[in-house]
Amino acid sequence: MGSVKQQKLREEILRLTAEYYKKTWGEEPPFVPGEDPVRYGGRVFDKKELCSLEKIYQIMKELENAGFVLKNIFDINYGSDMSLAQIDAVYVKEADA
Repeated sequence: MGSVKQQKLREEILRLTAEYYKKTWGEEPPFVPGEDPVRYGGRVFDKKELCSLEKIYQIMKELENAGFVLKNIFDINYGSDMSLAQIDAVYVKEADA
């Protein structure tokens, strides 16, 4: 999956993504059942989900760097949170595009 230097860069990107989340939206206090309202709209993601999106972006960039081209994104289905997101994408080698 790449060199040690690339892995360290990936880890740094994820660390900075988590730091960005914290500085932009702050830390979420723990949910207390029966006391806290259930949020059903607005911002309903956390830093884990933001980092998951960054990992997806890193995989897409690795495919592009390996000579693949994004041909189509079919669908994005969300579950109860972004960790359940499904992204159906088709990559083909540049020569086949």
